[in-house]
Amino acid sequence: YRSGEAGSGAATDPGAGLVVTVDAGPPTLASLQAGEEDSVLLMWLMRGFYLSLDREFRVGRRRYWRTQYHEFVPSRALLQVEGSSFQGVALDGEQWALPVAFAISNRARRYERREDGRLRPAREPVRYHDVFRVTGRETHRGREYLVGADGYLYRDRYLTVIEARARPEGVGPQDKWFDVDLSRQALVAYEGDRPVYATLVSTGRVRREGDPNRDHRTPTGLFRISSKHLTHNMDGDNAIDGPYSIEDVPYVMYFQLAYALHGAFWHNRFGRPKSHGCVNLAPRDARWLFEWADPQLPEGWHGIYPGEAGRSTWVFVHGETPKG
Repeated sequence: YRSGEAGSGAATDPGAGLVVTVDAGPPTLASLQAGEEDSVLLMWLMRGFYLSLDREFRVGRRRYWRTQYHEFVPSRALLQVEGSSFQGVALDGEQWALPVAFAISNRARRYERREDGRLRPAREPVRYHDVFRVTGRETHRGREYLVGADGYLYRDRYLTVIEARARPEGVGPQDKWFDVDLSRQALVAYEGDRPVYATLVSTGRVRREGDPNRDHRTPTGLFRISSKHLTHNMDGDNAIDGPYSIEDVPYVMYFQLAYALHGAFWHNRFGRPKSHGCVNLAPRDARWLFEWADPQLPEGWHGIYPGEAGRSTWVFVHGETPKG
């Protein structure tokens, strides 16, 4: 692999000291994958591409990473990504039960009651993605507050509240199903009428309604998971964002054509739209939900299709995507 800005003229090859020329004009995924004729160069990489790495080694004074696909890239061209540590909550009906609320901004505040009954801001801050169980609502001086199981009160501004939802028509009382709420950017996993997991997601972003290059909303409706894959490569071209390439996207569950629920290690905006249409999950959430959902992946398998006679988890997508 070669790292650099395609479409910018000549660039020096850090691996061999060669100078190669790139055709002028906006790059496409196909032009990047064309590599360089009569050269060891296999593919140009753009800023924002993601590689699945195996190990690092030294050749002379230079360091390289070998990818999982037995290709090589100079170490100095890479920045390693750890992924978000955010995770939703498993619902046991006791310590954790719906409704729950997640902070989607560091501006969220918690309040405590004074002896005279008035409220004052608590010293302990509310951090981005903090979660608490909601046990009720109270009104103080004409303002409504959520009451947390932790004893604090919260204004619902900068919070996403996730409540239980009735099972959609067509889903059986014992069926597993995902409730994906575009309006709240939230997901709840259910077994029949019993919620078992709640978290935040990032669905397709809408920057200009009706513009196919800027309207990437996630399709709504009732679907079934059509296949599951431990990892899957995702790449393509977008007229606005340009080419993209992500190797080994983790815990992928397709439910409608190329739309999938999957792990996203490259951002931490869960609770706000971000994707090109898929349902992005934090890596830990993605693993939990992948292992829970049907069809189950047999040990040692990389992917599975439910087949005509097989049963799979339902995916119910509804609501209106926030713009921006």
